[in-house]
Amino acid sequence: MPDVKQYIKFPDYEASGFIMNEMKVLLQFCAFTLGFSNSLCNKLYEKANGRQVLVTLLSNLYGYSRGQVRLQSANPHDPPLMITDSFSNDLDLDNFVDHIVDYLKVEETKAFKNLSVTMVDLTTPRCDAFKKGSRGYWRCYSLCMMASLGHYGGTCAMGSVVDSRLRVRHVKRLRVADASVMPTLVAGNICSTVIMIGEKVSDFIIEDAGPYNDVEHEQISQDQIKNLPNTFA
Repeated sequence: MPDVKQYIKFPDYEASGFIMNEMKVLLQFCAFTLGFSNSLCNKLYEKANGRQVLVTLLSNLYGYSRGQVRLQSANPHDPPLMITDSFSNDLDLDNFVDHIVDYLKVEETKAFKNLSVTMVDLTTPRCDAFKKGSRGYWRCYSLCMMASLGHYGGTCAMGSVVDSRLRVRHVKRLRVADASVMPTLVAGNICSTVIMIGEKVSDFIIEDAGPYNDVEHEQISQDQIKNLPNTFA
């Protein structure tokens, strides 16, 4: 069977690398940024202490799994239930295995070999039943090491919740201007896209407000400004 990767014209995963020299920074990153358990972070500390560590985060850019947002109760003050359902579609897990196998080719580069770089496995003994390096092993590894980077979206998707001008359906004078309006997530970090959504909504608001009323919004003269009370004194 031919390797389909050679025919892909666009990236299907993102690799973010962080070089850690201080163990306290590595532990903070492990526990607070990634939200891993204390036992896993302690294991990372034991294996990485005294070494320079390259932490690589692989992100699947085209996910098929979909989460849910549910009401926790009839009390409107209770926060909603956020169910991510990561890997609920098995295709995502299979793709993640492909991403890991593809990324680990970096170990065969001259630069990595000269530095004697080795991968730190933190899944022992949970994945010991699988042959190391097999697809079953990497599936187990992915399930053990899965974490979220917080780039959520789609909870108020355009079409079902908001209209094409991002107005909440059946609610007056309310719009949503963030990643929640995306019907599908962008392939990458959502930050710049969210900024553009905000810019577009500001245009919608200005357009829907109608022509600028010069009489109602006339400029204040310099004399009027001088007579205003000094509220900052």
